[in-house]
Amino acid sequence: MTEAMPENGCCATPRCERMPLSESEHCYQHLPDEQAWRRRLEAVLSQLRELDGYNLSGAGLSKLDLSGKRLHQCRFSGAVLSDCNLDHTRWLLCLFDDARLTGCTVREAVVHASIIAGAEIIDTDFTGSDLVQSNFNGTYVAHSSFADCDLARSRFIAARLEHTSFVNCNLKDVLLIDTAYTDLDFRLSNPEDARFERSNDAPGGPFRHENLYP
Repeated sequence: MTEAMPENGCCATPRCERMPLSESEHCYQHLPDEQAWRRRLEAVLSQLRELDGYNLSGAGLSKLDLSGKRLHQCRFSGAVLSDCNLDHTRWLLCLFDDARLTGCTVREAVVHASIIAGAEIIDTDFTGSDLVQSNFNGTYVAHSSFADCDLARSRFIAARLEHTSFVNCNLKDVLLIDTAYTDLDFRLSNPEDARFERSNDAPGGPFRHENLYP
Protein backbone atom coordinates (compact mmCIF):
# COMPACT_ATOMS: atom_id res chain seq x y z
CA MET A 1 0.00 0.00 0.00
CA THR A 2 1.42 3.40 -0.97
CA GLU A 3 1.78 5.82 1.93
CA ALA A 4 0.31 9.27 1.45
CA MET A 5 2.64 12.23 1.18
CA PRO A 6 2.32 14.70 4.07
CA GLU A 7 0.11 17.65 3.23
CA ASN A 8 3.01 20.11 3.21
CA GLY A 9 4.98 17.96 0.76
CA CYS A 10 7.88 17.57 3.20
CA CYS A 11 9.29 14.72 5.26
CA ALA A 12 7.09 13.84 8.24
CA THR A 13 10.02 14.44 10.61
CA PRO A 14 9.55 17.84 12.27
CA ARG A 15 11.60 20.67 10.76
CA CYS A 16 12.87 18.49 7.90
CA GLU A 17 12.25 20.18 4.56
CA ARG A 18 13.32 17.30 2.32
CA MET A 19 10.79 15.63 0.06
CA PRO A 20 9.56 12.26 1.34
CA LEU A 21 10.57 9.19 -0.59
CA SER A 22 7.98 7.43 -2.65
CA GLU A 23 6.30 4.71 -0.57
CA SER A 24 7.11 6.61 2.62
CA GLU A 25 6.19 9.72 4.60
CA HIS A 26 9.88 10.28 5.36
CA CYS A 27 13.04 11.20 3.50
CA TYR A 28 15.79 8.60 3.37
CA GLN A 29 17.71 10.12 6.28
CA HIS A 30 14.68 9.83 8.57
CA LEU A 31 13.25 6.45 7.57
CA PRO A 32 12.09 4.77 10.77
CA ASP A 33 12.70 1.31 9.27
CA GLU A 34 14.79 1.23 6.08
CA GLN A 35 14.36 -2.51 5.53
CA ALA A 36 10.58 -2.27 5.76
CA TRP A 37 10.62 0.62 3.27
CA ARG A 38 12.81 -1.38 0.90
CA ARG A 39 10.44 -4.37 1.03
CA ARG A 40 7.47 -2.09 0.39
CA LEU A 41 9.28 -0.38 -2.49
CA GLU A 42 10.21 -3.65 -4.16
CA ALA A 43 6.67 -4.99 -3.80
CA VAL A 44 5.23 -1.90 -5.48
CA LEU A 45 7.88 -1.83 -8.22
CA SER A 46 7.16 -5.47 -9.07
CA GLN A 47 3.62 -4.41 -10.03
CA LEU A 48 4.49 -1.26 -12.02
CA ARG A 49 5.86 -0.81 -15.52
CA GLU A 50 5.80 2.99 -15.43
CA LEU A 51 7.02 5.28 -12.65
CA ASP A 52 5.72 8.83 -12.89
CA GLY A 53 7.13 11.43 -10.51
CA TYR A 54 8.78 8.85 -8.26
CA ASN A 55 11.18 10.25 -5.68
CA LEU A 56 14.16 8.17 -4.55
CA SER A 57 16.44 11.14 -3.84
CA GLY A 58 19.31 10.44 -1.48
CA ALA A 59 18.40 6.78 -1.10
CA GLY A 60 20.90 3.96 -0.85
CA LEU A 61 19.80 1.46 -3.49
CA SER A 62 21.66 -1.83 -3.89
CA LYS A 63 20.77 -4.49 -6.46
CA LEU A 64 17.51 -2.75 -7.34
CA ASP A 65 15.91 -4.10 -10.52
CA LEU A 66 14.26 -1.38 -12.61
CA SER A 67 14.82 -3.13 -15.93
CA GLY A 68 12.26 -2.43 -18.62
CA LYS A 69 10.47 0.31 -16.69
CA ARG A 70 9.47 3.75 -17.97
CA LEU A 71 10.72 6.57 -15.74
CA HIS A 72 8.99 9.92 -16.19
CA GLN A 73 10.05 12.95 -14.12
CA CYS A 74 11.60 10.68 -11.51
CA ARG A 75 14.12 11.96 -8.95
CA PHE A 76 17.26 10.05 -8.03
CA SER A 77 19.15 13.18 -6.96
CA GLY A 78 22.01 12.26 -4.63
CA ALA A 79 21.00 8.58 -4.62
CA VAL A 80 23.65 5.87 -4.29
CA LEU A 81 22.97 3.05 -6.75
CA SER A 82 25.19 -0.02 -6.62
CA ASP A 83 24.82 -3.10 -8.82
CA CYS A 84 21.40 -1.92 -10.02
CA ASN A 85 19.79 -3.09 -13.25
CA LEU A 86 18.36 -0.30 -15.44
CA ASP A 87 18.62 -2.17 -18.73
CA HIS A 88 15.92 -1.36 -21.31
CA THR A 89 14.56 1.48 -19.19
CA ARG A 90 13.12 4.65 -20.75
CA TRP A 91 13.90 7.93 -18.98
CA LEU A 92 12.24 11.23 -19.72
CA LEU A 93 12.98 14.41 -17.74
CA CYS A 94 14.60 12.44 -14.92
CA LEU A 95 17.04 13.79 -12.34
CA PHE A 96 20.15 11.80 -11.41
CA ASP A 97 22.13 14.89 -10.40
CA ASP A 98 24.82 14.23 -7.76
CA ALA A 99 23.93 10.53 -7.81
CA ARG A 100 26.54 7.78 -7.56
CA LEU A 101 26.25 4.77 -9.88
CA THR A 102 28.68 1.91 -9.25
CA GLY A 103 28.58 -1.44 -11.02
CA CYS A 104 25.22 -0.65 -12.63
CA THR A 105 23.94 -1.63 -16.07
CA VAL A 106 21.94 0.80 -18.21
CA ARG A 107 22.15 -1.13 -21.47
CA GLU A 108 19.87 -0.43 -24.43
CA ALA A 109 18.06 2.26 -22.46
CA VAL A 110 16.40 5.36 -23.90
CA VAL A 111 17.40 8.44 -21.91
CA HIS A 112 16.06 11.77 -23.17
CA ALA A 113 16.36 15.27 -21.69
CA SER A 114 17.56 13.99 -18.34
CA ILE A 115 20.08 15.49 -15.93
CA ILE A 116 23.00 13.43 -14.66
CA ALA A 117 25.09 16.48 -13.78
CA GLY A 118 27.55 16.23 -10.90
CA ALA A 119 27.11 12.46 -10.72
CA GLU A 120 29.82 9.87 -10.14
CA ILE A 121 29.63 6.96 -12.59
CA ILE A 122 32.04 4.09 -11.98
CA ASP A 123 32.18 0.65 -13.62
CA THR A 124 28.79 1.24 -15.23
CA ASP A 125 27.69 -0.03 -18.64
CA PHE A 126 25.51 2.15 -20.92
CA THR A 127 26.21 0.05 -24.04
CA GLY A 128 23.68 0.49 -26.83
CA SER A 129 21.70 3.24 -25.12
CA ASP A 130 20.05 6.29 -26.64
CA LEU A 131 21.26 9.20 -24.47
CA VAL A 132 20.08 12.10 -26.60
CA GLN A 133 20.20 15.60 -25.10
CA SER A 134 21.34 14.53 -21.66
CA ASN A 135 23.31 16.64 -19.19
CA PHE A 136 26.54 15.13 -17.85
CA ASN A 137 28.03 18.48 -16.78
CA GLY A 138 30.50 18.16 -13.92
CA THR A 139 30.16 14.38 -13.92
CA TYR A 140 33.02 12.03 -13.05
CA VAL A 141 33.03 8.88 -15.21
CA ALA A 142 35.57 6.07 -14.80
CA HIS A 143 35.96 2.50 -16.09
CA SER A 144 32.59 2.66 -17.84
CA SER A 145 31.23 2.07 -21.33
CA PHE A 146 29.14 4.22 -23.67
CA ALA A 147 29.87 1.95 -26.64
CA ASP A 148 27.28 2.00 -29.43
CA CYS A 149 25.41 4.90 -27.80
CA ASP A 150 23.61 7.83 -29.39
CA LEU A 151 24.83 10.87 -27.45
CA ALA A 152 23.54 13.52 -29.86
CA ARG A 153 23.24 17.00 -28.33
CA SER A 154 24.41 15.81 -24.92
CA ARG A 155 26.75 17.92 -22.78
CA PHE A 156 29.91 16.99 -20.90
CA ILE A 157 31.03 20.42 -19.64
CA ALA A 158 33.70 20.57 -16.91
CA ALA A 159 33.41 16.79 -16.54
CA ARG A 160 36.17 14.27 -15.83
CA LEU A 161 36.30 11.12 -17.96
CA GLU A 162 38.74 8.29 -17.32
CA HIS A 163 39.30 4.83 -18.85
CA THR A 164 35.95 4.84 -20.64
CA SER A 165 34.80 3.59 -24.04
CA PHE A 166 32.91 5.74 -26.54
CA VAL A 167 33.43 3.26 -29.39
CA ASN A 168 30.96 3.53 -32.28
CA CYS A 169 29.01 6.42 -30.76
CA ASN A 170 27.00 9.14 -32.42
CA LEU A 171 28.60 12.37 -31.16
CA LYS A 172 26.57 14.78 -33.30
CA ASP A 173 26.50 18.20 -31.61
CA VAL A 174 27.91 16.82 -28.35
CA LEU A 175 29.64 19.47 -26.21
CA LEU A 176 32.85 18.47 -24.42
CA ILE A 177 34.11 21.77 -23.06
CA ASP A 178 36.81 22.11 -20.41
CA THR A 179 36.52 18.39 -19.74
CA ALA A 180 39.53 16.46 -18.47
CA TYR A 181 40.02 13.03 -20.00
CA THR A 182 42.36 10.09 -19.63
CA ASP A 183 42.46 6.92 -21.74
CA LEU A 184 39.24 7.30 -23.73
CA ASP A 185 38.43 5.27 -26.82
CA PHE A 186 36.52 7.05 -29.62
CA ARG A 187 37.17 4.56 -32.41
CA LEU A 188 34.45 4.27 -35.06
CA SER A 189 32.75 7.39 -33.67
CA ASN A 190 32.33 10.81 -35.29
CA PRO A 191 34.22 13.25 -33.04
CA GLU A 192 34.44 15.68 -35.97
CA ASP A 193 30.71 16.36 -35.44
CA ALA A 194 31.19 17.20 -31.76
CA ARG A 195 32.55 20.34 -30.18
CA PHE A 196 35.72 19.65 -28.21
CA GLU A 197 37.14 22.71 -26.52
CA ARG A 198 39.49 23.16 -23.63
CA SER A 199 41.18 26.29 -22.35
CA ASN A 200 44.91 26.37 -21.80
CA ASP A 201 44.50 26.33 -18.02
CA ALA A 202 41.90 23.52 -17.94
CA PRO A 203 42.99 20.13 -16.52
CA GLY A 204 45.04 18.40 -19.21
CA GLY A 205 45.76 21.60 -21.09
CA PRO A 206 44.32 22.59 -24.48
CA PHE A 207 42.38 20.06 -26.53
CA ARG A 208 44.24 18.04 -29.16
CA HIS A 209 42.23 16.04 -31.65
CA GLU A 210 44.87 13.32 -31.91
CA ASN A 211 44.41 12.49 -28.22
CA LEU A 212 40.94 11.07 -28.89
CA TYR A 213 42.34 7.79 -30.14
CA PRO A 214 44.32 5.19 -28.17
